[in-house]
Amino acid sequence: ILNIGLEGIMLIGAFVGVVVSFFTGNPYLGVLFAILAGGFIALLHGFVCITLGGNQPISSMAIILIGTGVSSFGLRAIFGEAGSSPKVAYLNKSTFLNKIPFIGENLAEISPFIYLSFLLLIIIHYMLYHSPLGLRIRTTGEDPKAAETAGINVWRIRYFSVIFSGFLGGLGGAYLSLSHVNFFFEDMVAGRGFLAIGAVIMGRWTPI
Repeated sequence: ILNIGLEGIMLIGAFVGVVVSFFTGNPYLGVLFAILAGGFIALLHGFVCITLGGNQPISSMAIILIGTGVSSFGLRAIFGEAGSSPKVAYLNKSTFLNKIPFIGENLAEISPFIYLSFLLLIIIHYMLYHSPLGLRIRTTGEDPKAAETAGINVWRIRYFSVIFSGFLGGLGGAYLSLSHVNFFFEDMVAGRGFLAIGAVIMGRWTPI
């Protein structure tokens, strides 16, 4: 399922993360809800493209418009101001690494999102190329008719993949607003979603 709406998913994730962190004072909850929000937006894309058979690029562009509109309107409706939100609690350091001898202080200065990204890279690469689930995902993408013949539920695999991409997009948005900076501002993704898609294509569609 083609999903070039990553820009919109990341915007929603960044915005929801800041809103939850602002009202709860807990950036971890902000990250969690950003991930869930990204998954929900991706679920809408999946419903349009998988269940209704809609046009995938058009649905993707609609996601970008939704992300831009909802975040801009929400900024005014919730915080009563345009441009940017107030500063919130965020996760810019990995303080749990302070106790490591000699290099702990340096490692602690790096965002936990960076460490998480490398961990997810290993997990997703293993899942795609060394697990039965990964084989089903790749088979469904390359030849859905053959997958159906083999008894694979193509709809279920497609929904799982699209929603999981939304989770990751929401996480990427949370990084921007809850680690890179500690607030949300309009259009803060600024093309990074398209850059990520370009990187995937140039990298031969592999996680690494």
